[in-house]
Amino acid sequence: MPVRVVVGGPVASVELVLDGKPAGVLSPPFWTGDLPLGSELVPHELVARALGADGKELASARQWLNLPRPPAEVEVLLERAASGLAKRATFSWESLTPHGPTAIHATFNGVPLPVAKDRTAPIPAYDPEQVQLLSVELEFENGVRARKDLVLGGRTGEHAETELSAVPIRLAEGARKPSAADLQGRLLRRGEPLTVAAVEQPSGILVIVRDANRLKGLGRWTNVAMPVQFRNDLALDAKSVVRFLWPRPKSHRRTDSVVDLFPVSGEFEHAFGGLRWILTRVDNPVPEPRAPRYADAVAVAGLHAFGTFRRRAVLLVMDANTIDASEVSADRVRRFLESLRVPLFVWSMGAPVGPTAEWADAVDVTSENALRDSYKKLRADLDGQWIVWVEGKVLPQEVTLAPGASTSGIALVP
Repeated sequence: MPVRVVVGGPVASVELVLDGKPAGVLSPPFWTGDLPLGSELVPHELVARALGADGKELASARQWLNLPRPPAEVEVLLERAASGLAKRATFSWESLTPHGPTAIHATFNGVPLPVAKDRTAPIPAYDPEQVQLLSVELEFENGVRARKDLVLGGRTGEHAETELSAVPIRLAEGARKPSAADLQGRLLRRGEPLTVAAVEQPSGILVIVRDANRLKGLGRWTNVAMPVQFRNDLALDAKSVVRFLWPRPKSHRRTDSVVDLFPVSGEFEHAFGGLRWILTRVDNPVPEPRAPRYADAVAVAGLHAFGTFRRRAVLLVMDANTIDASEVSADRVRRFLESLRVPLFVWSMGAPVGPTAEWADAVDVTSENALRDSYKKLRADLDGQWIVWVEGKVLPQEVTLAPGASTSGIALVP
C-alpha cells in the first residue's frame, strides 16, 4: 500500500510503525513509500513518528486501516452544578451529509436520557466515586452515524474524556452480568491488561446482505396472504433492529476517482415484524443493473455493524446458485469479520452450490425446521452479547482473554 505523509519543521525522517512493529522509514524530499500489509484483510494501526536529526520524536500521527472512518462527528459539552458534578449535556456535530441528524440518542450507564429540542439532555445524579458512562449517538441520512462516549467519575476523576473501545463478549447461558470490576485484568491487549470502564447490553443490529428482490419460498408462510398473526414470527429482541445492505453497488464519481458504494436501507425496528416478514416484504426500490458482489458487500456490512458499537451480526442470504462478481474471496471476508469480532451467518435458498458453497457453514433454510433452527442460533448469538468498554483505542483482533477468564462463562465474540 502506498504511503505519503505531509511534513513540516525540522524533521529528518519519519518512522512507520504498523501494529506496534517497525514497518519502514520515509525520507525527504517526497516522504513517500510502500507499506506491506500482507494478503489478509484485517484492521491495522499505522503510526507515523516524525524524528529529528538526533533521532528523538518530534511528533506523531495515527491512522486506522480497514476500519470505518466517520463521515460525521459529535461533540459533547458538559454543564456543571455548583458541586462540580455534570448536570446537563449539550450536543454539537459536523457531518458530510447536507442535513442535520434525523435522531439523537443519549444514554447514561445504559439508561436512555430524554433529548430536548435544544440538543441538550439532563444528567441524573450520580456517585462521583464510581465510573459513569455517558454515550451519545446521532443518526443522519443514508445510514451515517456519529458517536461519542465520555467517562465521568471513578479513578479517572470527576470528568475525563477518555478514548474508549467497544469489545463484544458473550456470556454463557445462566451466567450473571459481570461488572466493570469483575472484568478488570481479564481482557488483555498484547499481553497487558486493559482498563474496563463499563459493561452494558445495548441495542443490537443485524445487517442483512441480500439481493434486490424480496425472497420467495422462505418456509411455509411466504405468499402475499401471509396471516397477520405471523408478522412477528422469527423476531429479534425488542431492542434490536434490522438493516439491509444491497450487494449491487452504485458508482460515484469524485474529482480524481470513481468509488463504488453499496446502498443501505433504513432501520426496521421490532414493531415492523420478524425476520420472515422482513425478508419477504422488503426489497431494494432502486436496484443497480449490475451483477451482485456478495462477498464485497459482506465485508462492508461487517464494517457497518462494527461501527455501531452495538451487539451485532451480519446475515448473508443467497440463492443456491447465483452470480458473485466480488473482488474479494468468501474465505478472506469471513476471516475479516472474525477479526472485527462480527458474527456472520449464511442462509442459502436451496442446497449450497456454486458461489454459495464457497461460504463455510452455509445453511439451506428452505425447510421450516432448518429455518427455525438457524433463527434460534442467530437470536441466541445476539441475545448473549454484551459490550465491554475499555480505555484506549484498541484493534479488535488484539484483545484476548487472560488465562482462566473463560472459566467464568465469558468468551470473546465471535
